Amino acid sequence: MDLTTRMNLAIIFSKQGNAPKAMDYFSEVLEIDPDNENAHYNLGISLANQGKIEEAFPHFSEVLRINPKNALSYSNLGLISLQSGGFADAVRYFSKASEINPTSAEIHNNLAISLANTGKMNDANQHFKEAVRLDPGYKDAQDNLQKALAKGTK
Repeated sequence: MDLTTRMNLAIIFSKQGNAPKAMDYFSEVLEIDPDNENAHYNLGISLANQGKIEEAFPHFSEVLRINPKNALSYSNLGLISLQSGGFADAVRYFSKASEINPTSAEIHNNLAISLANTGKMNDANQHFKEAVRLDPGYKDAQDNLQKALAKGTK
């Protein structure tokens, strides 16, 4: 079976919700092509979705070694750091993601959450506002901005 077929099967199994089978095929792709950015990224997503964030982390890091402009991998490393309480690391990853993709409301919202957790409320508020400006219908960003502004007035 060739590399493309393995990758396509991995994606099909992933979309069908069969993470173990998808991860097997992504791993097979990486055995043949260790620098396959898509296989690393998708294996990282599959692992993270299984709650195996420590195992997902090196795959997103590999994506960035291969393609330092992959905003989604910076964002996923930020989410992993945020979930594990590494707020300063989360700020660093989301900041880099927002440099690469400044129009992502989700990245700005997550950067703001990370900044708020490091006590940088003014910076957090700016990013919450930017998230809402970029996507006025983004409910999480609206709620987070309201909460942050309410805290600031107390």
